[in-house]
Amino acid sequence: MRGPIVYCLEGVDHDVSILSVSLPRKSPVTAEHCKDMLGSVTVLLAKGLAEGDQPVQLTAVPYYAWQNRGIDEMTVWIVEAE
Repeated sequence: MRGPIVYCLEGVDHDVSILSVSLPRKSPVTAEHCKDMLGSVTVLLAKGLAEGDQPVQLTAVPYYAWQNRGIDEMTVWIVEAE
């Protein structure tokens, strides 16, 4: 979450299954405004892990905007890694 907005990960933004990713506890999460994405939204960016140990860039979009770029995996809940 960022303020009152709930965010989610969408498969369309990732080269791995988002159902296999985790977010290390100490990984910083930054907000970035993207004028060219989904009609201008703020996304959240973080360095996560896929399959337990493969580094991956995570991009979270506002939940209200998901599934506007095709049908793919989506998750709101992300496993926290040590």
